[in-house]
Amino acid sequence: MWILKNTCTGNCFYFIADKIECIVGRLDGDLELVNDSSVSRAHAVFQLIIKTKNDVQLQLKDLGSKYGTFHNKDIEKNKRLNKDECSPLKANDRIRFKRFENV
Repeated sequence: MWILKNTCTGNCFYFIADKIECIVGRLDGDLELVNDSSVSRAHAVFQLIIKTKNDVQLQLKDLGSKYGTFHNKDIEKNKRLNKDECSPLKANDRIRFKRFENV
């Protein structure tokens, strides 16, 4: 199980490994970031990569969002993931969806 925590509000989203993909978006996603027009309807996706029973990795992929998905040091550089670019995630990684702070 992975936990995503909003650093501004403290709200948590629990991503349980019973789904291979978890869509992040403004509407109809598994993780909805509502009331923010800079988050695309289908903004990004968390994907589980299952290599073996004990080797499971979580990765993040931007779905061509208008305002971008940012990961770790690229947040400060304002360098977004390219469309369909996958970025492996580790514990305590930071992610930003949209133009300003979110998760």
